[in-house]
Amino acid sequence: MARKTSLKNNLLNAFGERYKTIEHNGGYLLYDKERKSKRSNAYYVGRFYLSSDSKNYVFNDEYYSNVDDMVNAMEEYNKTLPFDPDIYNPAFRKNVGIELAIHDYLTDIGFKMSRSINNEYILEDAYGYELIRITYDIVEDSSNGIIRKHTTGKHTWTECPFHDLDSAIGACNSLLSSYLILTSSMFTNILSKLTTSRASEVYDKTFDIKTLTVYTKNSKEKAIKLLEEELKRLKGEN
Repeated sequence: MARKTSLKNNLLNAFGERYKTIEHNGGYLLYDKERKSKRSNAYYVGRFYLSSDSKNYVFNDEYYSNVDDMVNAMEEYNKTLPFDPDIYNPAFRKNVGIELAIHDYLTDIGFKMSRSINNEYILEDAYGYELIRITYDIVEDSSNGIIRKHTTGKHTWTECPFHDLDSAIGACNSLLSSYLILTSSMFTNILSKLTTSRASEVYDKTFDIKTLTVYTKNSKEKAIKLLEEELKRLKGEN
């Protein structure tokens, strides 16, 4: 027994100062203290176990005799994940990882988090006007919840239930894809029917009720700037 304990300690001590291990449900959570994640000062690498004889590390049912080989295997596995590894940290409550994944996914595709409601995300047009809102509810410490799509100016919404991380992202996609396809086809149809003539002057007007003043901005110049920036992104220049 003492020998097994000694072997176990040797395996854990081999991580040195760079890594931190936390015992969790029969295994160990590994953190890299030299790297930061989006949400913490130590980067979550993965969960591993020790073999029954305390001579090897075990990750994804594979045995490793040294730290470097196992960490490399963890890193390669993490590259296959659709989200940051910390989202899959088993130390989190079930709902937390899903909430983090929804946040990362929606913000990555262009949504902004609401300033007033934690679980609300807003998609704006190029001029900053709201197009659509996505909200979600999830039962604490569970994987069950609902994604809702709200249309601006209407007291109606569409919702999809979910039961895990994959179905939560799938619910977002289902609600957004139909909206995006319909609006895209509508705008494409309008563009195809526009004539080639354009106005030489286009202005945005804003009325400040506090000063009773009308402010004017050149909308045409703003539109040209936005289009040029988008073209650069499409070409990979920005």
